[in-house]
Amino acid sequence: MAPTLDEFLGKNEKGGEEEESSRLALVPGEVLAELVERVARLEERVEKLEEELQELRRRHASGRQRRAEEKEERGRPPSLFQKALDALNAKGYVSLVKDLSRGNPDELGRVLKRLEQMGGVVLEVEGDTLIVHPSVYREFREKLETVEERDPVACVELFGRAGKLFNELYRRGLLYYSSKESRWRML
Repeated sequence: MAPTLDEFLGKNEKGGEEEESSRLALVPGEVLAELVERVARLEERVEKLEEELQELRRRHASGRQRRAEEKEERGRPPSLFQKALDALNAKGYVSLVKDLSRGNPDELGRVLKRLEQMGGVVLEVEGDTLIVHPSVYREFREKLETVEERDPVACVELFGRAGKLFNELYRRGLLYYSSKESRWRML
């Protein structure tokens, strides 16, 4: 058992000076070794606790950030750019009038410029602008050169992913079938 502080300092009411000095000579080595051992164990425990605390802080911060992002997403409608991307993924093209007409004109201009920078193909058609996904436009142009089917309804299926673009351009009167060339032409 470790000595008390009074015993360590030699404050014993009953013993004389001789007894105190002999105890002090023996005790400090034992006590010092025990104190060094205890301090080492405490340092290890403190290091582990500090690591656990850092991990908890990191988890707490990431959880708080994730909750804030989720709350922000729920509380805010999707941006105009996100709407444009959603339309591009769904149809292969975006109509500024049909898909993005409710947006701020300045923001609409920024979205159009950003989509162009990302490789979107811009088609100006009858008071509207269509931004077409580059791979859809490439597929559309290839099919336009090779498909000989005259029926526009059948062509929508033959054009695959570009079928929606074919249908949109056909409905707007920008595609016609050339009997002379036996293929579809774009105005």
